[in-house]
Amino acid sequence: MVKAKSAWIAEKGTARLFLFVLALVGLGLFPRAAVAQDNAPRNSLFDVKLFHARWDLGAGSGSADGWDGELCPRPLRWRWPRPPKLDFRASYYEIDKGPLTKAIPLEVGLLIPISGSSRVTPYVGAGIGYYLLDGNAPGIGDELGAYGVLGADIHLGERWGLSIEGAYREVGGDLNVGGPAFKAGLGFSF
Repeated sequence: MVKAKSAWIAEKGTARLFLFVLALVGLGLFPRAAVAQDNAPRNSLFDVKLFHARWDLGAGSGSADGWDGELCPRPLRWRWPRPPKLDFRASYYEIDKGPLTKAIPLEVGLLIPISGSSRVTPYVGAGIGYYLLDGNAPGIGDELGAYGVLGADIHLGERWGLSIEGAYREVGGDLNVGGPAFKAGLGFSF
């Protein structure tokens, strides 16, 4: 009974986070004449992002809530209409189910803006990661992996706004902890 109830709570938490992200996207896409008039940065991703994240670890490990920070320096000097940005990520997850107790993903990749014609900048990205895993079972150790993302930056002010993202991590090793991650947080440009 307790396991069924905790699984139900975890499912409801994921559903609530998804609905929260969907509501943020809806607010960002809602047309407002006063907002369209100001001089917020266009056609760019935020330089720094701070997220609250939920990662579905798969294979009986459940899901974990954590914090994620990103640093996206200036765009690379490529001759694309919307040049990509390097993306450095560091996350911290406390895990209370399964053999893992803690996960710290360290990731690097590229983010490519899809469109920059409005206050909402959707993007795609991919990269590689080194995952520091800690747990109470033998054989748990650091692993290499990869990730892919689809997200949007919503500019609310001149240099700040909201950022939402869905990602998928593929982590090697015996634990099979790869899975989807959903993030929502603040973004800042400098």
